[in-house]
Amino acid sequence: MHLLLAYWHHTRLIGRLGWLERLFVTPSHHRVHHGVNPQYIDKNYAEFVIIWDKLFGSYEEEVEEVCYGI
Repeated sequence: MHLLLAYWHHTRLIGRLGWLERLFVTPSHHRVHHGVNPQYIDKNYAEFVIIWDKLFGSYEEEVEEVCYGI
């Protein structure tokens, strides 16, 4: 189950998921978590429900292509 969830979060094959993005962490949210774009630094820490990031102000929506790196 954990491996499936890890694949789900780390794939680039899945785009935006509509209403699911209001509550659950989707691949789009997790891409932001790994991004080094200035607006994506220190964002989207939640693992299952995105509501925690929204409550604590660490939520950022994916609006431009994510650049990965260090």
